[in-house]
Amino acid sequence: MSHPSYKKHPSCSPLSYYALSVGLSVLVAGILFYGMRRWSKGVALMPIDAVLMYLLPIACGVGVYLLMRSSWHRRADSRYVRVPKAYYKNSAQLPKATLQEPQAYDIIAYNAYSEALWMSIAGIGLIGFSIFVFREGYILLPLFLLCFGLWVMVSGIKDFVNRKPQLKLSQTGIWTPQLGYRSREEIKALSIITKRRYKSPEWILEIYLHRPRATQALLPDDTLSLSSLTPCDAVIQYIQRYYLRDE
Repeated sequence: MSHPSYKKHPSCSPLSYYALSVGLSVLVAGILFYGMRRWSKGVALMPIDAVLMYLLPIACGVGVYLLMRSSWHRRADSRYVRVPKAYYKNSAQLPKATLQEPQAYDIIAYNAYSEALWMSIAGIGLIGFSIFVFREGYILLPLFLLCFGLWVMVSGIKDFVNRKPQLKLSQTGIWTPQLGYRSREEIKALSIITKRRYKSPEWILEIYLHRPRATQALLPDDTLSLSSLTPCDAVIQYIQRYYLRDE
């Protein structure tokens, strides 16, 4: 897919793209690794902390690579072109809705209570465990557990207290918190993608809207995890019956 604003951003070969992305990620990882080595000289690290000291720069380097990859677009000729920030700014300007929201919906989905509750409990458990591990003389391991536990706890509590509708379905259109109500005529494409989440599948709903050619989106206009909603099965069956059966 081409875009007018790409003209000032020349494309590069796949080899150049990977060399730039990998090179920058290795540079960041190297700087972080050097800093960790200097810091660890005066600190007695436990064996697990020593392993984490080596893994942390690697994880940071991979994160930098993934961040860079998200700002590049692969064209049909297999060459890469950097997507300018102005493109994402234009893509964020959603087309205005043309029809009013219906008075009633067939299905209204909310955040699943059970999943949010278990996430909150798991986050609190990780925080408590990090304190116990810290008292045993570890340094990096409890810090990692604390940060991860805080993220899990905050995410779970946020979903648990949010009792607002996350998805509304009718035969004439779909409502989401980000897009508002969109009629079938405004929706260019819908797709349900199945991903693996731990040992169970996760169903992701992707919504694409009709846009002028100059503001066509590379990514979906909205993405929802149907697995974290209730009633999940009813939502999937409804979308497959009324929106995907002709595809």
